[in-house]
Amino acid sequence: GLEMAAAYRPDAVIVDINLPGIDGFEVFQRLQVADEGRNTPVIALSAGAMPNDIKRCQDTGFFDYLTKPLDIPALLATLDLALAARMEAAE
Repeated sequence: GLEMAAAYRPDAVIVDINLPGIDGFEVFQRLQVADEGRNTPVIALSAGAMPNDIKRCQDTGFFDYLTKPLDIPALLATLDLALAARMEAAE
C-alpha cells in the first residue's frame, strides 16, 4: 500500500488500524514523512469504536475515523470532505 501511495499519489487514503505486520499508525507516519503523502488525507478504519480509540486517531492527525461495520453513507461523506480538503490544500 505504501508503495502504491508513492507511485500513484492518491487524493485520499483509507487505512485499517489493525493491519498485520504494520499498524495503521505506522502507515500514517510513513505517509506523513514522504513528500508524496504529506498532504494526503488519511482516514482511519477500525472495529474499535471506543472513545479512546477515536481520540488516539484524532490526536495522531488522521483526517477522520470510521468504524466497522462500515457505514457507506458516512464513508462517502468523509471522502467528499477529504477530497475537498485535498483540493483546498493544492490551491
